[in-house]
Amino acid sequence: MTYIRILLAFILLFTACAQSRKESVGKPMIAPEEILKDVRHFMYYDRDYLKLSGNYTTLDAASHPVSRAAFLEAFATGNYLPLRIITADSSLQYKLYPLPDTVDKSIGETLYQFGQNHYKNYKREGEHLPLTAYADINGKRYSGDSTKGRILVYKFWFIHCLVCVQEMPELNRIVEKFKDRNDVLFISFAFDSPEKLHAFLEKQAFNYAVVSLPEKFISDSLKINVYPTHMIIGRNGTVSRVVDGADELEQVLREELAKKM
Repeated sequence: MTYIRILLAFILLFTACAQSRKESVGKPMIAPEEILKDVRHFMYYDRDYLKLSGNYTTLDAASHPVSRAAFLEAFATGNYLPLRIITADSSLQYKLYPLPDTVDKSIGETLYQFGQNHYKNYKREGEHLPLTAYADINGKRYSGDSTKGRILVYKFWFIHCLVCVQEMPELNRIVEKFKDRNDVLFISFAFDSPEKLHAFLEKQAFNYAVVSLPEKFISDSLKINVYPTHMIIGRNGTVSRVVDGADELEQVLREELAKKM
């Protein structure tokens, strides 16, 4: 009898949770008023819910489907909050939420900065980077011939970038998961000298190949000014996605691997 009671209780709980979720579909995961209290609350929301590097669907302010380009362009104005919406299948969906006039100016400025960065990253998709031939600090050379048909996972960083270093253990775990994939290469670019990078890597494990490039080349030619920045280069040799952090990188990489050649 005890087992039956437990089973019945579990079924009732599961049914109640399923019903509750069904009733919540289409509603915000977090109330916009909570997100927009101050910049700190928005930063927490960005960290936990705002995942705009992978696949997601987008809605305008009237809940009509809108293209990702139009959605990110609106976000880049600083006048909208990308509001995470509850979906029936747990997929990612965002809706444009117009900022009320009462919102603090600093929040609008923060949204503008974030929106500009995401829109800039989006516009880089399909771009060819001027990285044709280079060598890592251990002398291994890379060229169009050696990387042709492979997916390249790039990271741009520098030694004194605290976030860049903090995410390295997570990046090492991702490298380990894909170590048997000959069609994936993990390569990083830093503007520190080879000597400084060698000294740094004696103390900090980082399982990407490490390439030293001039800072001016990274900023002017590659147009990278935010660190860390991660890029997925597709098998066709063009930028597929630009990713802000390690927390989204694995999922975006799996999405890229799932694409048909």
